[in-house]
Amino acid sequence: MLNSTPDADFEAFFNIHWKYVYRLCLSYMKNPSEAEDITEDVFVKVLADERSFQDELHERKWLTITAINLCKNRIRIDIKVL
Repeated sequence: MLNSTPDADFEAFFNIHWKYVYRLCLSYMKNPSEAEDITEDVFVKVLADERSFQDELHERKWLTITAINLCKNRIRIDIKVL
């Protein structure tokens, strides 16, 4: 999806997937604020890595794995702080 104009592609990509990513993060974090932060981090990572996906299934899989890993990392950090 991310292969014509970068801004338009990213906006479309974000609009399609942000609710899914947010709900996934919320299910792990149980805190809306932290879920929002991690959701932002996922999409920043898409931009930073200049991701190009083969199809929608590949997009969803990458977003899922990335979101779960970022949630787990945040939980680990929170546990170490305690």
